[in-house]
Amino acid sequence: MTINPSEVWPLIAIMGVGVGALWWLWNRIYRVEVDASKSIDDAKSAIQTDVKNLKDSFQAYKLHVAETYVPNIAMRDMKDEIMGAVKDLKTDIKGSLGHMGDRLDHMGDRIDRLSQEPPKTKRTTSRLGE
Repeated sequence: MTINPSEVWPLIAIMGVGVGALWWLWNRIYRVEVDASKSIDDAKSAIQTDVKNLKDSFQAYKLHVAETYVPNIAMRDMKDEIMGAVKDLKTDIKGSLGHMGDRLDHMGDRIDRLSQEPPKTKRTTSRLGE
């Protein structure tokens, strides 16, 4: 079997079209893959930026909560301590006033006794040895 050049050219043309189509298809798939990879990288960086912004916002919120609500708890504790001290002071003052009232009553009794006529007592003289 002999092959003529006129028979080879259509085969070469068909093979060329087939290889060209395969090359175009491969190149097209590669470009889609590269574009998808770029899109994925862009989406990944956007997500990372959003996560960083969320972390910063959360840190700011935690700081706000710490500044706003923790002092309220501390103030409540401080108020409880102050009220306890005031109650203790009130008890001490009541005790001191009661003691002072007793002393004033005692002084009043002493002044009353001084203002009363002294009781008349007979003086007895006793001589030693009699």
